[in-house]
Amino acid sequence: MRFDNASTVVYYCLTQMNIINLGILAHIDAG
Repeated sequence: MRFDNASTVVYYCLTQMNIINLGILAHIDAG
């Protein structure tokens, strides 16, 4: 394991944030 995985962690975090944002937008649209 090398710390080249840092970029993978950042990408994973951004993906999680995008999923959360999509969920929030879906709730706003439903409201």
